[in-house]
Amino acid sequence: MWWKTYFWILAIIAGWNVIMLIGQILAWQVSGVYKILVSVIYALATYSYAYKKHIFSQRHWKVWFIIVLSTLFLLLSPLFIFDNNLDPVIIIMLFVGIIVFQFPALYCIYRLGFGKIERVKVATTKRSKKKTAKK
Repeated sequence: MWWKTYFWILAIIAGWNVIMLIGQILAWQVSGVYKILVSVIYALATYSYAYKKHIFSQRHWKVWFIIVLSTLFLLLSPLFIFDNNLDPVIIIMLFVGIIVFQFPALYCIYRLGFGKIERVKVATTKRSKKKTAKK
């Protein structure tokens, strides 16, 4: 139940990001496009994990996991390397945001990419069993 609620929260955030970027269509920035891409990937991953749907192959989820995790580190590293005078409140807010919003989605992507594939293909397995039972 928690994963389904988390999916709907991420779906609302992804929708909001798309609406906000469309409003600023002339000023598309790389960070805005990245934000939309990552929020849509997070929403798809949590949907696939929570509702046991097969959206992408396991190989695709591995690639997405590596891309998202590496870009997350690339985006956060300059804050700590070049700016040593960060306010502790900002650091705490960053880590809370990462733990609350990004870590569960990264966990879903990790499980879909590196976990057991049977977890993802449950929906197709049930259908095939029904077809063979009818024959």
